[in-house]
Amino acid sequence: MRRAIYAAIVIGCGGCSSDPPSPDARPATSSVQTPAESVAEGFILRTGEGEVLQNGIVVKASPATGTLGSILVEQTFPRGGGTALHLHEQGDELFYVVSGRGTATLGDSTNEIGPGDVIFVPRNAVHRIGNLNSDEPLRVVFFMDSPELVEEFRAIHERVTSEPDRPITNEERAAISERIGGGRAVR
Repeated sequence: MRRAIYAAIVIGCGGCSSDPPSPDARPATSSVQTPAESVAEGFILRTGEGEVLQNGIVVKASPATGTLGSILVEQTFPRGGGTALHLHEQGDELFYVVSGRGTATLGDSTNEIGPGDVIFVPRNAVHRIGNLNSDEPLRVVFFMDSPELVEEFRAIHERVTSEPDRPITNEERAAISERIGGGRAVR
């Protein structure tokens, strides 16, 4: 049996937003199973459910929801939004573009991306995803077979929500990334 652990937290983020919920969407929530329960039973996470964090991030699956280490995250980028150029030392990353248009940078190459596109980023490959020119939000889902990236998102979320009047600096983000091991900014 699943146990509710927390209500979703929705916060403002300067320049960041997520898709507005549809009128019939349920509020985002999260449920957790013990690892033994999730391995034996699995789980279904419905539309509108997940752990809502800053920067348009919704954690759909992680060890907190019952996986044994892999993560699945949905992120929505408004016009001008995107990730920093970064890499992950702990594993490969797969992106699936759900809606919107944007760009994917892999190494020195930048390409346009749109609905249905898949972006594979091998371990240690420098990459960036962004919505630089479209008024329509870019919504992607990404998967990694290691939980560190979600832990980094949670740590940044904690810092941002604990001191909402003080913007987080690039140095603070880098220190969190180094401490947890989720990603490493480059250039």
